[in-house]
Amino acid sequence: MAIVRMRLGVHFIIIGLPVIIGLCGGLLMLGQVEGVALIQNVLLIVLGELIVILLIYSLIIKRQLTQFESSINSADSSIGRATSGAVVSITNGINKFEVFVHAVSSDMEETVKRLDGVSRELYAQSEILSTMEPIRSLKNSDLILDGFIDGMKRYAGKWVETFKAVSDDSRKVKCWAAVFNKYIEEELRHLSTQSVATNLGIYWSLLKILVKVISDIKDDNQKLCLWASTNVLPVDWYNWRYPPPDNTSHTNDFLDGYRDCLERVIKEYDEDIEVRRWVLVTDGEGVNTNQYGVELYDFGELRKQAGYFIGLRDNKPVSDTFEKLKIYFSYNDTWAFNYSTTHPIYLISDTERSSHNGEGLFRKRLLEYFADSLHSQPISENAKAAIINKGNINILRNLPDNSPDFLSLGLKAKEEGEDIDWVIVLSARINPTNDTCFIHVLTDENGLNKTRGFFAEIDLPEVSKELRGI
Repeated sequence: MAIVRMRLGVHFIIIGLPVIIGLCGGLLMLGQVEGVALIQNVLLIVLGELIVILLIYSLIIKRQLTQFESSINSADSSIGRATSGAVVSITNGINKFEVFVHAVSSDMEETVKRLDGVSRELYAQSEILSTMEPIRSLKNSDLILDGFIDGMKRYAGKWVETFKAVSDDSRKVKCWAAVFNKYIEEELRHLSTQSVATNLGIYWSLLKILVKVISDIKDDNQKLCLWASTNVLPVDWYNWRYPPPDNTSHTNDFLDGYRDCLERVIKEYDEDIEVRRWVLVTDGEGVNTNQYGVELYDFGELRKQAGYFIGLRDNKPVSDTFEKLKIYFSYNDTWAFNYSTTHPIYLISDTERSSHNGEGLFRKRLLEYFADSLHSQPISENAKAAIINKGNINILRNLPDNSPDFLSLGLKAKEEGEDIDWVIVLSARINPTNDTCFIHVLTDENGLNKTRGFFAEIDLPEVSKELRGI
Protein backbone atom coordinates (compact mmCIF):
# COMPACT_ATOMS: atom_id res chain seq x y z
CA MET A 1 0.00 0.00 0.00
CA ALA A 2 2.89 2.35 0.74
CA ILE A 3 4.29 1.79 -2.75
CA VAL A 4 0.87 2.44 -4.31
CA ARG A 5 0.46 5.67 -2.32
CA MET A 6 3.93 6.78 -3.28
CA ARG A 7 3.29 6.04 -7.00
CA LEU A 8 0.05 8.06 -6.85
CA GLY A 9 1.98 10.92 -5.28
CA VAL A 10 4.58 10.69 -8.02
CA HIS A 11 1.90 10.89 -10.71
CA PHE A 12 0.39 13.97 -9.04
CA ILE A 13 3.78 15.71 -8.81
CA ILE A 14 4.76 14.88 -12.40
CA ILE A 15 1.45 15.62 -14.12
CA GLY A 16 -0.82 17.63 -11.82
CA LEU A 17 1.62 20.22 -10.48
CA PRO A 18 2.89 21.49 -13.88
CA VAL A 19 -0.66 21.80 -15.16
CA ILE A 20 -1.67 23.83 -12.07
CA ILE A 21 1.39 26.07 -12.42
CA GLY A 22 0.76 26.50 -16.16
CA LEU A 23 -2.88 27.48 -15.56
CA CYS A 24 -1.83 29.94 -12.86
CA GLY A 25 0.73 31.43 -15.23
CA GLY A 26 -1.95 31.72 -17.89
CA LEU A 27 -4.27 33.56 -15.46
CA LEU A 28 -1.48 36.02 -14.62
CA MET A 29 -0.94 36.72 -18.32
CA LEU A 30 -4.64 37.35 -19.08
CA GLY A 31 -5.00 40.82 -20.43
CA GLN A 32 -1.35 40.99 -21.46
CA VAL A 33 -1.23 38.17 -24.02
CA GLU A 34 -4.10 36.61 -25.94
CA GLY A 35 -4.93 34.22 -28.75
CA VAL A 36 -2.40 31.67 -29.93
CA ALA A 37 0.43 33.41 -28.07
CA LEU A 38 -1.36 32.81 -24.74
CA ILE A 39 -1.85 29.12 -25.55
CA GLN A 40 1.79 28.76 -26.57
CA ASN A 41 3.06 30.48 -23.40
CA VAL A 42 0.92 28.24 -21.16
CA LEU A 43 2.15 25.13 -23.02
CA LEU A 44 5.76 26.26 -22.63
CA ILE A 45 5.28 26.80 -18.87
CA VAL A 46 3.72 23.34 -18.47
CA LEU A 47 6.44 21.61 -20.48
CA GLY A 48 9.17 23.54 -18.64
CA GLU A 49 7.76 22.53 -15.27
CA LEU A 50 7.54 18.91 -16.38
CA ILE A 51 11.21 18.86 -17.35
CA VAL A 52 12.33 20.49 -14.06
CA ILE A 53 10.23 18.12 -11.90
CA LEU A 54 11.44 15.04 -13.79
CA LEU A 55 15.04 16.14 -13.19
CA ILE A 56 14.39 16.71 -9.47
CA TYR A 57 12.63 13.37 -9.17
CA SER A 58 15.52 11.54 -10.85
CA LEU A 59 17.93 13.18 -8.36
CA ILE A 60 15.76 11.98 -5.43
CA ILE A 61 15.79 8.40 -6.76
CA LYS A 62 19.55 8.60 -7.24
CA ARG A 63 19.99 9.83 -3.65
CA GLN A 64 17.81 6.99 -2.29
CA LEU A 65 19.85 4.46 -4.22
CA THR A 66 23.12 5.96 -2.86
CA GLN A 67 21.85 5.78 0.73
CA PHE A 68 20.67 2.24 0.24
CA GLU A 69 24.04 1.24 -1.23
CA SER A 70 25.72 2.55 1.97
CA SER A 71 23.31 0.46 4.04
CA ILE A 72 24.14 -2.62 1.97
CA ASN A 73 27.87 -2.07 2.50
CA SER A 74 27.35 -1.69 6.27
CA ALA A 75 25.18 -4.81 6.39
CA ASP A 76 27.79 -6.73 4.41
CA SER A 77 30.50 -6.00 7.02
CA SER A 78 28.36 -7.46 9.79
CA ILE A 79 26.95 -10.49 7.99
CA GLY A 80 29.60 -12.73 9.57
CA ARG A 81 28.29 -11.82 13.02
CA ALA A 82 24.61 -11.76 12.14
CA THR A 83 22.28 -14.63 12.60
CA SER A 84 20.72 -16.45 9.67
CA GLY A 85 17.45 -14.72 10.48
CA ALA A 86 19.08 -11.31 10.01
CA VAL A 87 20.45 -12.38 6.61
CA VAL A 88 16.98 -13.45 5.56
CA SER A 89 15.58 -10.12 6.76
CA ILE A 90 18.14 -8.12 4.77
CA THR A 91 17.51 -10.25 1.69
CA ASN A 92 13.77 -9.65 1.97
CA GLY A 93 14.43 -5.94 2.32
CA ILE A 94 16.57 -5.95 -0.82
CA ASN A 95 13.87 -7.80 -2.77
CA LYS A 96 11.17 -5.40 -1.62
CA PHE A 97 13.27 -2.39 -2.56
CA GLU A 98 14.05 -3.87 -5.96
CA VAL A 99 10.31 -4.34 -6.53
CA PHE A 100 9.74 -0.72 -5.55
CA VAL A 101 12.53 0.62 -7.80
CA HIS A 102 11.31 -1.50 -10.74
CA ALA A 103 7.72 -0.31 -10.30
CA VAL A 104 8.76 3.36 -10.09
CA SER A 105 11.18 2.99 -13.05
CA SER A 106 8.47 1.39 -15.20
CA ASP A 107 6.06 4.16 -14.29
CA MET A 108 8.73 6.76 -15.04
CA GLU A 109 9.49 5.26 -18.45
CA GLU A 110 5.82 5.00 -19.42
CA THR A 111 5.14 8.53 -18.15
CA VAL A 112 8.06 9.96 -20.14
CA LYS A 113 6.80 8.20 -23.30
CA ARG A 114 3.33 9.61 -22.79
CA LEU A 115 4.67 13.08 -22.11
CA ASP A 116 6.81 12.88 -25.24
CA GLY A 117 3.74 11.97 -27.30
CA VAL A 118 1.69 14.74 -25.69
CA SER A 119 4.43 17.30 -26.25
CA ARG A 120 4.68 16.32 -29.94
CA GLU A 121 0.93 16.70 -30.36
CA LEU A 122 0.88 20.03 -28.51
CA TYR A 123 3.79 21.33 -30.56
CA ALA A 124 2.10 20.29 -33.82
CA GLN A 125 -1.17 21.89 -32.76
CA SER A 126 0.55 25.12 -31.73
CA GLU A 127 2.45 25.25 -35.04
CA ILE A 128 -0.78 24.79 -37.01
CA LEU A 129 -2.55 27.41 -34.88
CA SER A 130 0.29 29.88 -35.38
CA THR A 131 -0.10 29.69 -39.18
CA MET A 132 -3.70 30.84 -38.81
CA GLU A 133 -2.89 33.80 -36.54
CA PRO A 134 -2.46 36.32 -39.41
CA ILE A 135 -5.99 35.50 -40.61
CA ARG A 136 -7.46 37.26 -37.55
CA SER A 137 -6.36 40.65 -38.86
CA LEU A 138 -8.04 40.15 -42.24
CA LYS A 139 -11.49 41.20 -43.32
CA ASN A 140 -14.03 38.36 -43.21
CA SER A 141 -11.63 36.47 -40.93
CA ASP A 142 -14.46 34.40 -39.45
CA LEU A 143 -15.53 33.19 -42.92
CA ILE A 144 -11.92 32.42 -43.87
CA LEU A 145 -11.28 30.50 -40.65
CA ASP A 146 -14.50 28.53 -40.93
CA GLY A 147 -13.70 27.42 -44.46
CA PHE A 148 -10.03 26.80 -43.71
CA ILE A 149 -10.58 24.76 -40.54
CA ASP A 150 -13.39 22.68 -42.06
CA GLY A 151 -11.39 21.94 -45.20
CA MET A 152 -8.17 21.11 -43.34
CA LYS A 153 -10.04 18.87 -40.91
CA ARG A 154 -11.54 16.81 -43.74
CA TYR A 155 -8.25 16.83 -45.71
CA ALA A 156 -6.14 15.70 -42.74
CA GLY A 157 -8.78 13.13 -41.79
CA LYS A 158 -8.53 11.42 -45.18
CA TRP A 159 -4.74 11.26 -44.99
CA VAL A 160 -4.99 9.84 -41.45
CA GLU A 161 -7.32 7.11 -42.77
CA THR A 162 -4.82 6.34 -45.53
CA PHE A 163 -1.88 5.99 -43.15
CA LYS A 164 -3.97 4.04 -40.65
CA ALA A 165 -4.79 1.43 -43.32
CA VAL A 166 -1.07 0.67 -43.90
CA SER A 167 0.29 1.38 -40.40
CA ASP A 168 1.26 -2.28 -39.82
CA ASP A 169 3.67 -2.30 -42.80
CA SER A 170 6.60 0.11 -42.45
CA ARG A 171 7.41 -0.21 -46.17
CA LYS A 172 3.96 0.98 -47.21
CA VAL A 173 4.07 3.76 -44.61
CA LYS A 174 7.35 5.03 -46.10
CA CYS A 175 5.91 4.85 -49.62
CA TRP A 176 2.79 6.78 -48.63
CA ALA A 177 4.91 9.34 -46.74
CA ALA A 178 6.88 9.89 -49.97
CA VAL A 179 3.64 10.22 -51.95
CA PHE A 180 2.21 12.65 -49.38
CA ASN A 181 5.28 14.90 -49.28
CA LYS A 182 5.67 14.95 -53.07
CA TYR A 183 1.97 15.69 -53.52
CA ILE A 184 2.09 18.55 -50.99
CA GLU A 185 5.25 19.91 -52.62
CA GLU A 186 3.55 19.90 -56.02
CA GLU A 187 0.39 21.53 -54.67
CA LEU A 188 2.40 24.26 -52.92
CA ARG A 189 4.23 24.96 -56.17
CA HIS A 190 0.93 25.30 -58.02
CA LEU A 191 -0.68 27.42 -55.29
CA SER A 192 2.21 29.90 -55.60
CA THR A 193 0.90 30.59 -59.11
CA GLN A 194 -2.75 30.30 -58.00
CA SER A 195 -3.14 27.01 -59.86
CA VAL A 196 -4.59 23.81 -58.41
CA ALA A 197 -4.23 21.35 -61.32
CA THR A 198 -1.67 18.54 -61.04
CA ASN A 199 0.57 18.29 -64.09
CA LEU A 200 2.33 15.26 -65.56
CA GLY A 201 5.71 16.05 -64.04
CA ILE A 202 4.64 14.64 -60.67
CA TYR A 203 4.30 11.15 -62.19
CA TRP A 204 7.90 10.45 -63.09
CA SER A 205 9.32 12.50 -60.20
CA LEU A 206 7.16 10.45 -57.82
CA LEU A 207 8.38 7.25 -59.48
CA LYS A 208 11.99 8.27 -58.90
CA ILE A 209 11.31 8.92 -55.19
CA LEU A 210 9.47 5.62 -54.68
CA VAL A 211 12.28 3.65 -56.35
CA LYS A 212 14.71 5.13 -53.82
CA VAL A 213 12.37 4.51 -50.86
CA ILE A 214 11.90 0.82 -51.68
CA SER A 215 15.56 0.37 -52.62
CA ASP A 216 16.58 1.73 -49.21
CA ILE A 217 14.49 -0.87 -47.36
CA LYS A 218 15.48 -3.92 -49.40
CA ASP A 219 17.91 -6.56 -48.11
CA ASP A 220 21.24 -7.26 -49.83
CA ASN A 221 19.86 -10.52 -51.23
CA GLN A 222 16.85 -8.77 -52.81
CA LYS A 223 16.31 -6.82 -55.99
CA LEU A 224 13.78 -4.11 -56.78
CA CYS A 225 11.12 -5.00 -59.37
CA LEU A 226 9.52 -2.31 -61.53
CA TRP A 227 6.99 -4.02 -63.77
CA ALA A 228 4.68 -2.05 -66.04
CA SER A 229 1.90 -2.31 -68.59
CA THR A 230 1.11 0.27 -71.27
CA ASN A 231 -1.18 0.75 -74.24
CA VAL A 232 1.09 3.51 -75.65
CA LEU A 233 2.92 2.26 -78.75
CA PRO A 234 6.71 2.79 -78.96
CA VAL A 235 6.62 5.59 -81.55
CA ASP A 236 4.35 7.65 -79.26
CA TRP A 237 6.95 7.46 -76.49
CA TYR A 238 9.00 9.83 -78.64
CA ASN A 239 6.68 11.72 -81.01
CA TRP A 240 3.33 12.13 -79.27
CA ARG A 241 0.41 12.10 -81.70
CA TYR A 242 -2.11 14.86 -81.15
CA PRO A 243 -5.70 13.86 -81.87
CA PRO A 244 -7.66 15.29 -84.81
CA PRO A 245 -8.08 17.92 -86.13
CA ASP A 246 -4.41 18.73 -85.42
CA ASN A 247 -3.37 15.08 -85.92
CA THR A 248 0.36 15.85 -85.95
CA SER A 249 3.26 14.38 -83.99
CA HIS A 250 6.06 16.07 -82.06
CA THR A 251 8.16 15.85 -78.91
CA ASN A 252 6.57 16.07 -75.46
CA ASP A 253 8.26 17.31 -72.27
CA PHE A 254 6.56 14.73 -70.06
CA LEU A 255 7.60 11.80 -72.25
CA ASP A 256 11.15 13.14 -72.48
CA GLY A 257 11.32 13.40 -68.68
CA TYR A 258 9.73 9.97 -68.16
CA ARG A 259 12.17 8.23 -70.51
CA ASP A 260 15.10 10.05 -68.94
CA CYS A 261 13.91 8.97 -65.46
CA LEU A 262 13.70 5.30 -66.48
CA GLU A 263 17.12 5.38 -68.15
CA ARG A 264 18.72 6.93 -65.06
CA VAL A 265 17.06 4.42 -62.72
CA ILE A 266 18.25 1.46 -64.83
CA LYS A 267 21.78 2.84 -64.97
CA GLU A 268 21.98 3.76 -61.27
CA TYR A 269 20.58 0.54 -59.80
CA ASP A 270 21.95 -1.78 -62.49
CA GLU A 271 21.70 -5.41 -61.31
CA ASP A 272 19.65 -4.42 -58.26
CA ILE A 273 16.60 -3.54 -60.36
CA GLU A 274 14.42 -5.41 -62.84
CA VAL A 275 12.48 -3.15 -65.23
CA ARG A 276 9.93 -5.12 -67.24
CA ARG A 277 7.10 -3.89 -69.47
CA TRP A 278 4.31 -5.28 -71.65
CA VAL A 279 2.88 -3.25 -74.56
CA LEU A 280 -0.79 -4.30 -74.75
CA VAL A 281 -2.37 -4.78 -78.19
CA THR A 282 -5.21 -6.87 -79.61
CA ASP A 283 -4.90 -9.50 -82.35
CA GLY A 284 -7.17 -7.40 -84.58
CA GLU A 285 -9.88 -10.07 -84.81
CA GLY A 286 -12.75 -7.98 -83.50
CA VAL A 287 -11.81 -8.16 -79.82
CA ASN A 288 -14.06 -5.87 -77.74
CA THR A 289 -11.86 -4.48 -74.97
CA ASN A 290 -14.33 -1.67 -74.23
CA GLN A 291 -16.22 -4.01 -71.89
CA TYR A 292 -13.29 -3.50 -69.50
CA GLY A 293 -13.07 0.23 -70.21
CA VAL A 294 -9.82 -0.26 -72.14
CA GLU A 295 -8.76 0.94 -75.60
CA LEU A 296 -5.93 -0.94 -77.33
CA TYR A 297 -4.25 -0.70 -80.72
CA ASP A 298 -4.21 -3.69 -83.06
CA PHE A 299 -1.10 -5.82 -83.33
CA GLY A 300 -0.85 -4.76 -86.99
CA GLU A 301 -0.07 -1.20 -85.90
CA LEU A 302 2.74 -2.43 -83.66
CA ARG A 303 4.09 -4.66 -86.43
CA LYS A 304 4.15 -1.65 -88.78
CA GLN A 305 6.34 0.19 -86.26
CA ALA A 306 8.77 -2.73 -86.35
CA GLY A 307 9.81 -1.28 -89.72
CA TYR A 308 10.55 2.19 -88.32
CA PHE A 309 14.02 3.55 -87.63
CA ILE A 310 15.05 6.29 -85.18
CA GLY A 311 17.92 8.68 -85.85
CA LEU A 312 20.59 8.72 -83.13
CA ARG A 313 23.68 10.75 -82.35
CA ASP A 314 25.86 9.67 -79.40
CA ASN A 315 23.16 7.04 -78.83
CA LYS A 316 20.59 9.76 -78.09
CA PRO A 317 17.54 10.43 -80.29
CA VAL A 318 17.97 13.36 -82.65
CA SER A 319 15.26 16.03 -82.56
CA ASP A 320 14.69 19.37 -84.26
CA THR A 321 12.07 21.14 -86.35
CA PHE A 322 10.86 19.39 -89.48
CA GLU A 323 12.43 22.09 -91.67
CA LYS A 324 15.88 21.25 -90.28
CA LEU A 325 15.39 17.49 -90.23
CA LYS A 326 13.69 17.01 -93.60
CA ILE A 327 17.03 16.50 -95.36
CA TYR A 328 17.30 13.21 -93.44
CA PHE A 329 13.95 11.92 -94.73
CA SER A 330 13.39 10.15 -97.99
CA TYR A 331 10.48 11.35 -100.11
CA ASN A 332 8.35 8.29 -99.35
CA ASP A 333 8.99 8.17 -95.60
CA THR A 334 5.73 7.19 -93.90
CA TRP A 335 5.95 9.57 -90.93
CA ALA A 336 7.44 12.58 -92.67
CA PHE A 337 4.08 14.11 -93.58
CA ASN A 338 2.43 13.62 -90.19
CA TYR A 339 4.94 15.72 -88.26
CA SER A 340 4.26 19.18 -86.94
CA THR A 341 6.00 21.83 -88.97
CA THR A 342 6.35 24.23 -86.03
CA HIS A 343 7.32 21.99 -83.06
CA PRO A 344 10.45 19.83 -82.66
CA ILE A 345 10.19 16.18 -83.67
CA TYR A 346 12.35 13.10 -83.31
CA LEU A 347 13.87 11.70 -86.49
CA ILE A 348 11.73 8.59 -87.02
CA SER A 349 10.93 7.17 -90.44
CA ASP A 350 10.46 3.88 -92.26
CA THR A 351 13.75 4.27 -94.13
CA GLU A 352 17.01 2.90 -92.74
CA ARG A 353 19.22 5.24 -94.71
CA SER A 354 18.91 8.63 -96.37
CA SER A 355 20.98 10.40 -98.99
CA HIS A 356 22.16 12.68 -96.18
CA ASN A 357 22.79 10.96 -92.82
CA GLY A 358 24.92 13.71 -91.33
CA GLU A 359 28.08 13.58 -89.23
CA GLY A 360 27.84 11.14 -86.34
CA LEU A 361 24.23 10.25 -87.12
CA PHE A 362 23.08 6.67 -87.52
CA ARG A 363 19.73 4.88 -87.48
CA LYS A 364 18.51 2.00 -85.38
CA ARG A 365 15.29 -0.03 -85.41
CA LEU A 366 12.78 1.82 -83.26
CA LEU A 367 11.54 -1.27 -81.34
CA GLU A 368 15.10 -2.34 -80.66
CA TYR A 369 16.11 1.07 -79.31
CA PHE A 370 12.90 1.35 -77.25
CA ALA A 371 13.52 -2.10 -75.71
CA ASP A 372 17.24 -1.60 -75.04
CA SER A 373 17.03 1.85 -73.45
CA LEU A 374 13.91 1.51 -71.24
CA HIS A 375 14.23 -2.06 -69.89
CA SER A 376 16.79 -3.93 -67.81
CA GLN A 377 18.72 -7.01 -68.86
CA PRO A 378 17.85 -9.57 -70.14
CA ILE A 379 15.95 -7.50 -72.73
CA SER A 380 14.42 -10.62 -74.30
CA GLU A 381 12.50 -11.31 -71.07
CA ASN A 382 11.78 -7.76 -69.96
CA ALA A 383 10.56 -5.96 -73.12
CA LYS A 384 7.46 -7.70 -74.47
CA ALA A 385 4.20 -7.25 -76.32
CA ALA A 386 1.06 -8.89 -74.92
CA ILE A 387 -1.50 -9.84 -77.56
CA ILE A 388 -5.09 -9.91 -76.30
CA ASN A 389 -7.56 -12.11 -78.20
CA LYS A 390 -11.07 -13.47 -77.63
CA GLY A 391 -9.68 -16.48 -75.79
CA ASN A 392 -7.63 -14.59 -73.20
CA ILE A 393 -9.50 -11.28 -72.94
CA ASN A 394 -10.41 -12.08 -69.32
CA ILE A 395 -6.83 -11.14 -68.45
CA LEU A 396 -8.00 -7.51 -68.53
CA ARG A 397 -10.31 -8.10 -65.54
CA ASN A 398 -7.25 -7.89 -63.27
CA LEU A 399 -6.00 -4.53 -64.56
CA PRO A 400 -5.50 -2.32 -61.49
CA ASP A 401 -8.15 0.39 -61.51
CA ASN A 402 -9.10 -0.83 -65.04
CA SER A 403 -6.14 1.11 -66.43
CA PRO A 404 -3.86 -0.46 -69.07
CA ASP A 405 -1.14 2.06 -68.17
CA PHE A 406 0.27 1.30 -64.71
CA LEU A 407 3.46 0.30 -62.97
CA SER A 408 4.15 -1.79 -59.86
CA LEU A 409 7.04 -1.68 -57.41
CA GLY A 410 8.03 -4.65 -55.26
CA LEU A 411 10.86 -6.81 -53.97
CA LYS A 412 12.02 -10.33 -54.69
CA ALA A 413 15.02 -12.50 -53.85
CA LYS A 414 17.84 -12.37 -56.41
CA GLU A 415 17.62 -16.15 -56.78
CA GLU A 416 15.11 -17.19 -59.40
CA GLY A 417 11.86 -18.87 -58.44
CA GLU A 418 10.90 -16.50 -55.64
CA ASP A 419 7.55 -14.71 -55.74
CA ILE A 420 7.52 -10.91 -55.90
CA ASP A 421 6.32 -9.08 -52.80
CA TRP A 422 4.47 -6.16 -54.39
CA VAL A 423 4.47 -3.02 -52.24
CA ILE A 424 2.78 -0.29 -54.29
CA VAL A 425 1.02 0.23 -57.64
CA LEU A 426 0.69 3.52 -59.56
CA SER A 427 -2.27 3.42 -61.93
CA ALA A 428 -2.28 6.46 -64.21
CA ARG A 429 -4.71 8.25 -66.48
CA ILE A 430 -2.29 10.33 -68.52
CA ASN A 431 -3.03 12.97 -71.13
CA PRO A 432 0.22 14.43 -72.51
CA THR A 433 -1.81 16.58 -74.91
CA ASN A 434 -3.22 18.64 -72.03
CA ASP A 435 -0.33 17.99 -69.60
CA THR A 436 -2.64 16.46 -66.99
CA CYS A 437 -2.85 13.14 -65.18
CA PHE A 438 -4.77 11.31 -62.51
CA ILE A 439 -2.78 8.88 -60.37
CA HIS A 440 -4.41 6.14 -58.30
CA VAL A 441 -2.04 4.81 -55.62
CA LEU A 442 -2.80 1.21 -54.57
CA THR A 443 -1.36 -0.52 -51.52
CA ASP A 444 -4.37 -2.54 -50.34
CA GLU A 445 -4.12 -6.32 -50.60
CA ASN A 446 -7.02 -6.57 -53.04
CA GLY A 447 -5.32 -4.22 -55.49
CA LEU A 448 -1.94 -5.92 -55.08
CA ASN A 449 -3.48 -9.36 -55.56
CA LYS A 450 -5.17 -8.24 -58.80
CA THR A 451 -1.81 -6.96 -60.01
CA ARG A 452 -0.17 -10.27 -59.13
CA GLY A 453 -2.86 -12.17 -61.05
CA PHE A 454 -2.55 -9.89 -64.09
CA PHE A 455 1.21 -10.39 -64.37
CA ALA A 456 0.89 -14.16 -63.89
CA GLU A 457 -1.48 -14.39 -66.87
CA ILE A 458 0.13 -11.80 -69.14
CA ASP A 459 3.56 -13.46 -68.89
CA LEU A 460 2.39 -16.78 -70.35
CA PRO A 461 4.27 -17.71 -73.58
CA GLU A 462 1.03 -17.99 -75.56
CA VAL A 463 0.23 -14.35 -74.69
CA SER A 464 3.58 -12.53 -74.75
CA LYS A 465 6.08 -11.95 -77.55
CA GLU A 466 9.59 -10.53 -77.36
CA LEU A 467 9.29 -6.94 -78.54
CA ARG A 468 12.53 -6.97 -80.51
CA GLY A 469 11.46 -10.14 -82.32
CA ILE A 470 8.33 -8.67 -83.89
